[in-house]
This record gives sequence, C-alpha cells and structure tokens, in this order.
Amino acid sequence: MTSIDIPHRVLMYDTKQSNKAFEWAKLNLELEEWKSEVFDNSDCFYFTNELTCSIFVLVNGGKYIAPPRGTL
Repeated sequence: MTSIDIPHRVLMYDTKQSNKAFEWAKLNLELEEWKSEVFDNSDCFYFTNELTCSIFVLVNGGKYIAPPRGTL
C-alpha cells in the first residue's frame, strides 16, 4: 500500500512531536492503519480511516490535510 492509496494525512513540523507521535502510533494502531514518511523539514503520517486519523490528531497534534476531492 502506498501513501497515494491512503487518503487521510497529517503533517507535523516539530521533530520531537513527530517522534512521540510515531511511538504512539506504533503502540496503539495496527500496521495496516497507518504509515509515515520523513522529509527534510517535516514528517507526514497517512491513515486509511478518518476516525483513526482524527484520534491521532487529537492525541498528537499536527495539521490534517484532507484528501483530494473525488478520492473517497
């Protein structure tokens, strides 16, 4: 499954916050529910389910990026 297949995305700019969020996701979510990508200035977390994504943002912060129109 690629990040293109996963419609819900959270962008994080703070590295410490992102590291904590990664550990939280690893401990609390199934591997099929999420994935992450590390970039030079930010990290992105991708989720297959909108509810899981919402819980992640509530607990860990970050900026939710809605999927493009017509993808759901």
